[in-house]
Amino acid sequence: MEKLKIREEMDINYQWNLSDIYASDKDWETSYNEILIKLDDFSKYKGNSLQVVNVF
Repeated sequence: MEKLKIREEMDINYQWNLSDIYASDKDWETSYNEILIKLDDFSKYKGNSLQVVNVF
């Protein structure tokens, strides 16, 4: 499997302009960390997909 590249290694044509969404790198990092926490919360539903439907 190919190693994931860091942003600086990617061709500019394949990079998103995150400044359209986030005012600063710190804002992006905050959102990223919030998503990681939410993803971790979803792991408790692994193998119980029918129960997830009732949560939403």
